[in-house]
Amino acid sequence: MYIPRPAKLLFQYDDGWNLFIENNHVDEWQLLSVEKMLACSTCAMGVRRYCCSSPECSHSRFFCQTCKSKAYSACGLKGTEQWIAQQRHILPDCEWQHITLTMPHLLWPFFNNNWYLLNQRYGVMSVISLRDILR
Repeated sequence: MYIPRPAKLLFQYDDGWNLFIENNHVDEWQLLSVEKMLACSTCAMGVRRYCCSSPECSHSRFFCQTCKSKAYSACGLKGTEQWIAQQRHILPDCEWQHITLTMPHLLWPFFNNNWYLLNQRYGVMSVISLRDILR
C-alpha cells in the first residue's frame, strides 16, 4: 500500500501550495524545487523497468524515478549512495541471477497455518545453497 510522504502532504493538503503561489512571490528556484518534489516518485519523473536477463523469465518491475533533490529530505541522494557503496562492499563481485524457490501447492495449507516455519524454510534453503556454491 502506498503511503504519501509527509513533506508532500504538507504541500498538497487543501491545495495549499497552489494557493500559496497565487498570493505570494516565489522565486523560480523555489518553484522548481517544490514542483520537482511534488513530481517525485511519479511517472512524471520517468519510469525504469527491471526484468530478468533470462529469456524464459517474464518477471519485470517498474519503478518511478525520484527527484534526487537535496531540497527534498525523502530523496536524500547522499544516503542512498552511501547505502549502495556499503552493499557493494558486502556483496561478492559477480554477476547476479535471481532464483525462484517454489514448493508443491499441497504444502501451502500447512505453511498458511504455520508462517514462522515458512521463514525457517527459506533460512535452511539459503544455508544449503551457500554450501553448494562454496563446494
